[in-house]
Amino acid sequence: MIRLAVHLAHDWLDLQRRLRAAGFALRRAPDGGLAVHCWPLDHPVMDIGKLGFSLAGLVLKFRAPFPGDLRHRHRERPTVSRPVSRRSGDAA
Repeated sequence: MIRLAVHLAHDWLDLQRRLRAAGFALRRAPDGGLAVHCWPLDHPVMDIGKLGFSLAGLVLKFRAPFPGDLRHRHRERPTVSRPVSRRSGDAA
């Protein structure tokens, strides 16, 4: 059932919709991967790797990061200060 939902899904939203209709949902696992949770109780059931899938593989399939990853990644980016460029005639 879960494998079929993954194979039929066109994108992350479609996958979550199909999984929820079957009583499941995907969530981030503590190790950074994905885990199948029961829905709506939201208890972990299994790592998606046990079904033969990986986060990287699904990102490639859907051509998009797992929903929410961009927001978190943006916060984690270190800020880089750039030196101010000066013209040769400007005083330092």
